[in-house]
Amino acid sequence: MAVLGSLSELRRNVISARLGLGDWPSDMTAEEVADALGVDARAAIDAYRKGLAQMRARLPLSVFQALTA
Repeated sequence: MAVLGSLSELRRNVISARLGLGDWPSDMTAEEVADALGVDARAAIDAYRKGLAQMRARLPLSVFQALTA
């Protein structure tokens, strides 16, 4: 997905992990993602929030909603 690829590495990894994309298991918590990536939970939460905002701005609403459902 080109939109996901346009995000910073941290944002891309956090979103992929939280949404269970690629090799990431589904339903990881922010704390689990932070531990897996070696960052603190606040940084993971912030990266997720900002990354989703970037994706929301670039994707049609229906695609964004299907991805995050």
